[in-house]
Amino acid sequence: MLEKDSLTPLLSRTEYKKQISLLRNKLFDQQRQFREKKKSSLILIVCGCNEAGKHDTVNTITDWMDPRGVATYHFDENNQGEIERPEFWKYWHTLPAKGEIGIYLGAWYNKPLIQQAYKKVDSVTYDQYLSRIKLLEKQLTDDGALIIKLWISISKTEQETRLLALKENPLTQWRVTKTEEDQATHYNQFKASSDQLLRKTSYPFAQWHLIENNDARHRMITAAQNLQNLLNSHNREDSPLSADPISITLPKNDNAVITNRKKLKLDLGKYLEQ
Repeated sequence: MLEKDSLTPLLSRTEYKKQISLLRNKLFDQQRQFREKKKSSLILIVCGCNEAGKHDTVNTITDWMDPRGVATYHFDENNQGEIERPEFWKYWHTLPAKGEIGIYLGAWYNKPLIQQAYKKVDSVTYDQYLSRIKLLEKQLTDDGALIIKLWISISKTEQETRLLALKENPLTQWRVTKTEEDQATHYNQFKASSDQLLRKTSYPFAQWHLIENNDARHRMITAAQNLQNLLNSHNREDSPLSADPISITLPKNDNAVITNRKKLKLDLGKYLEQ
């Protein structure tokens, strides 16, 4: 069973600003140390429901860090050239170097999630794909990479509310695609599919953090705190001043997942949700 992050939601604006001020300074400092050490790379995978705030989370985190050494990716479906090559070929070209951070929206999880939700794949093929994802993530972590995976979830009611607000605003109508509307009508199918995916792909070496996001402040604090904790733990490993590393509460399942990414254009507004 996956563990939810234990930060109390519905933070007041005052408390949120107080925590954010401290957290963004810590995150920036930990990233600086991580870049200087150049011992590992870090892969941050952000997945979840449509309209859950995935893009806003990525936007905010990257805004808090030094843009040097940080790259963000989002991949569409495979084009013809990618279809003719090994399954994860396109991901290898974007993996971060040691001291750098790669942020992946959806990563290699979009394909199995969508195919399973729409029943476009049989159980044998589905499990085989997840096994290949596990091997990929194990290979990356064995080579020294750090992998942190965030799954951002919202209720069906909240998703419908957010979609309606986007559609009613002339400035944001363009963001609501037919695909998003269709997936929203199949919320229960995607919820069941995502629950199964999370159980099967959370491993000791690449675990999922489940973030409930009916409250945006809670989401942002929790996501940034998870990243900061991982960087802090890694940076302290070889420090003579640290006696014991910080422990991180992550999902307890022994499964894994991969990353899916196409480099985002400079105009992030086209891709990132509020």
